[in-house]
Amino acid sequence: MCSTPFGGFDPCAIFWNETDHLPLSAVLDYWCKGDAKCREARKQAILTACRRGDVNYRRRDGRTYDDPVEELAASDLLLIERASFERWAERFASAERPNLPLDGRERQTLWALIRALADKAGIDIKQPHKAGAQIETLLAKHGMALSARTIGEHLKKVHEAIPPTRPQGWQ
Repeated sequence: MCSTPFGGFDPCAIFWNETDHLPLSAVLDYWCKGDAKCREARKQAILTACRRGDVNYRRRDGRTYDDPVEELAASDLLLIERASFERWAERFASAERPNLPLDGRERQTLWALIRALADKAGIDIKQPHKAGAQIETLLAKHGMALSARTIGEHLKKVHEAIPPTRPQGWQ
């Protein structure tokens, strides 16, 4: 199993790790994972990092002309050094995922987990605000704070999406 420098599994990561230099377009494809919205912003960030010396690069054609990094990129002559790029990009790894909304599969998985745990704990989420108050108390015992109202709103969605289950052996 190979993980990317940006988290998650990627079957191509083993080849990424064997490469010293990559074209800017390949770095952007790999880093952006098809997210066109952020591609230009990330491209400009990489070019700035190259200009500042945070990310090493070289020319694809092997020449030693000292052209501006933007011109090399525009001419598809820019090769990014993988190791220095990864060190630089690591600063952004923790900031990349948290602000993205859950996709449908992730949401269903989390709702199923919440439903199963609530069932196991004997918390009746058919009454989401009452259940929210119970969970608010449990969270407070662990030093966490969420309002019963907020919890109840989420439990209402869980109740509507995931039917109650009682697997064999659960009391």
